[in-house]
Amino acid sequence: MNLKMLFGLLSVLILIASSCKEEDKPENEVIKGQSTLSGMLTVTDTTVNLQEITVSLSVSQLISGDVVALQSNVDSKGYFHFDFPMETKTSIVGLSIDNLNLWLTLTVVSDEETKVEITIDEDGEIHASEQNKLPFNSFDIIELSNLLIKMSQYSVYDTLYNEFRERYDLTPDDFLECVMRTINYRIDNVVTKEQRLSPLARKFLSDEFRLFFINHTLFFYSEQMESNFKDLNPEEKWDSFTKPKNPDKAYFGYLKTLNLNNSDYLYIPETMNLLRLILSNRTLNLPPINDTPVEKWLVDAKLILADLVGFDTGLFYDMLAAKAYALQLDEKTQPLSEMQKQNIKNYFKNKSIVEILLNKDKETEKVAGITAHLKINETPALPDGKPIETYFEEDKKLPEGKLVDAIVSKYKGKVVVVDFWATWCGPCLQAMQASRALKQEMIDKDVVFVYITNGSSPKELWEKKIHEIGGEQYYLKNDGEWESISYSDKYGFDGIPTYLLFDKNGVLKNKSIGFPGVEEMRNMIEDLLP
Repeated sequence: MNLKMLFGLLSVLILIASSCKEEDKPENEVIKGQSTLSGMLTVTDTTVNLQEITVSLSVSQLISGDVVALQSNVDSKGYFHFDFPMETKTSIVGLSIDNLNLWLTLTVVSDEETKVEITIDEDGEIHASEQNKLPFNSFDIIELSNLLIKMSQYSVYDTLYNEFRERYDLTPDDFLECVMRTINYRIDNVVTKEQRLSPLARKFLSDEFRLFFINHTLFFYSEQMESNFKDLNPEEKWDSFTKPKNPDKAYFGYLKTLNLNNSDYLYIPETMNLLRLILSNRTLNLPPINDTPVEKWLVDAKLILADLVGFDTGLFYDMLAAKAYALQLDEKTQPLSEMQKQNIKNYFKNKSIVEILLNKDKETEKVAGITAHLKINETPALPDGKPIETYFEEDKKLPEGKLVDAIVSKYKGKVVVVDFWATWCGPCLQAMQASRALKQEMIDKDVVFVYITNGSSPKELWEKKIHEIGGEQYYLKNDGEWESISYSDKYGFDGIPTYLLFDKNGVLKNKSIGFPGVEEMRNMIEDLLP
């Protein structure tokens, strides 16, 4: 599997499944509440100092689209604790023990405490258990992340996957068939055969992977064909490729197979992405919600979607309408109008949805100023004055790190925070969301936030995303530009998000692979300010 798919899978691996016997599982629902997670970590190796260990928690919020990211230090006895908001009765959360490179997947229940015990014995074996109304078994907790990685690695010998990765002339119908067969092949060979998974963990792992794969392939048919052509041909031939037209509306009939009214989708983070893709797809062409009453907006939406999803009432449409408002708040950082607030109160019978959207609106009002500072930049000439294109004409290679120097030199006299990211990178987007208030604080200070991505981010999606991010944006046009940075001795990295912090003289002072957290980022920036 290519790097984009692998990073995307890793970004959602912490929020996947459920457990217990199927007949005992309560139906999930939207409920605004609080939850508590307390844990005990035991490490047999006496050389490990528990008080140096940090535990991180990630909780996906299905209505607002936010991701709550928290950290807790472990005390001398191995105890750690989190209090966090919930938007559904039951959620699946990711717990990482950063110093030990360990990822765990847990269930949590709204307005209850979940207790988890983690033991690493003298042989390095990990044992884990949790206590709540809907617990995972030990294998689920420890191995779900590894199973997702295993599913991603099936591309090495999955001929079905290679069938569409190694062609750029597939019709939409052939492409659709290839993708669906690939999804089923991976699930059959990894999830179905793993008998140690609890029945519902197996089901939800399958559902999350299916939705993730669909979201990153089927909604991007023409982009996939163009990407395949570029992967299989030298750069000088790229101009000869004619990008195919996007499929017609009937192509999206595959949505009917997903049973999208099932409340199990409230467990699955990729549900948020699916709703966003449906709302923004040009072929489906759903109207913006604006000040239209929700009931009237849904009449038009159902005319487009009912035949494709297989129903015209239910939870899916409430989630779609909520996401339409959340997208305005996220992507445009545009607070709700008074009419929209009234429409939300009038339509949603579930008052938790109303409260969540109105609270998100208040938070958006606090950070709306950051989008006013959006600037889209062309890739600059290098410090020697030579345009980028000149280097590729001569030897197809840029001097390592010089492109970063050229970009940073534009902001002399300011602290520069460089963020390497991609539209498909879940941790990148989570970090940006978590940092909104920090960027708002820094608006009047001598700090500039620079964002750099490349062609692995679909251009159309990038153009939408940057309006919720703001800052100084750069879209590198070819792999050589990106590689001249990522492979350099000074600035190089092998994963995103990666952050470089420069002082006012353009000197690199800090480098972080992975988001260090809001407070640590604030401290690093303030240390460089007078």
